[in-house]
Amino acid sequence: MPQLSPMLWLLMFLNMMLIFLFMIAIIYFIIFTNSLDPTSKVNSMKFNKFINSW
Repeated sequence: MPQLSPMLWLLMFLNMMLIFLFMIAIIYFIIFTNSLDPTSKVNSMKFNKFINSW
């Protein structure tokens, strides 16, 4: 039915926004858990020393 196309576009847009928000939340959760990991700070310090050596 052509009169339902705006509603379908709206539903598809909301679906994509929900998927996008979930992806952002998962990425921030991974970054947050890595920042709490004590070994990642050692790796970042080694990485900074490697950059400074260049």
